[in-house]
Amino acid sequence: MSDIKISPVNIDLTPLVESAPKGVNKLFDLLFSKHLNRQQRTDRLSSAQIEKDIKLIENGIAEFRDGKFILNSEMVNNPTTVVRNIINNQTTIEQENIQQSLNKALEYLSGIEDHEVSDDIIEQTFFNKWFNFSKEVSDDELQSLWGRLLAEELCSPNTINYLVLNTFSLMSKRQLESFLKIVPYTAYSHLIFYDNNRPKDEAFEGTSSFELQELQDLKLIKEFNSTFQTSFPLSSGMLDNKDTPYISKSYKGNYVLFLKSESNKELSITAYQLTSIGQKALEIAEKDADIASQCQFLAKKLFNFSGLEHITDIEIQRRDSNGKYEFIENIKRA
Repeated sequence: MSDIKISPVNIDLTPLVESAPKGVNKLFDLLFSKHLNRQQRTDRLSSAQIEKDIKLIENGIAEFRDGKFILNSEMVNNPTTVVRNIINNQTTIEQENIQQSLNKALEYLSGIEDHEVSDDIIEQTFFNKWFNFSKEVSDDELQSLWGRLLAEELCSPNTINYLVLNTFSLMSKRQLESFLKIVPYTAYSHLIFYDNNRPKDEAFEGTSSFELQELQDLKLIKEFNSTFQTSFPLSSGMLDNKDTPYISKSYKGNYVLFLKSESNKELSITAYQLTSIGQKALEIAEKDADIASQCQFLAKKLFNFSGLEHITDIEIQRRDSNGKYEFIENIKRA
């Protein structure tokens, strides 16, 4: 089992303890139970360190003055001392990274309703892996991602597998930004629509073919070569728009774009496919996204896709948990 050191992680819990929603309490239990279980071990290690420090003083390598343990001046430039200082500095950075990722998790959990949080406990191995991976994350955007991952697993244990954790641990800030650029083009939770008559570097606004290749290497996209592209036929038959092709968007499919035209021609759009890891990344990304705005963005892009020239209007509606629809906007071809 990994040697997890919870005690150095300092988090200001005061503003969150006052409300203490179920998700936050669950994270507190996770952190503090591990802290208490390791307290005896920490005390023993502290005693061992004291004995080691005493030997350094007895050998003239260090002194204890004014309540501080310091190395003798001639030892400051000792290579061993330099390495120790580097390690200590890196340890401090790692502790700060964990603290920030935990803070992000607490922020997410404080906004989640109690009924959305499972009573099940997350696996020890998951938390070990999360803890060790989060030590390496210093970018704010990535810390937000890792905070979200822990919050999601606390709410619904066993929904984020280790392949997802491993993939995200390899992802840079730039690669995360590349993925977020293609999110507005996604539909049906697993497709990325694009115009196959446009060059790869122009298929998605601000995303190069090199960036797409990296997302494929990370196993977020299955393939983006023309050999593996999918031509996805659009269904119809929903609500009053029974003959109108539609596209569902968001991982829950609760936003719908109805593509209206004067033609009865069946529609299909080329698409790349997300892997199961990519689908989980999309689900997490859309938790903080304005899906209505993404629908508006996608609708305007679709007017320029080859094969959709006869589309005159795209109507956007939102479907609630009861299956009722709310009109959002009707976008006409410019």
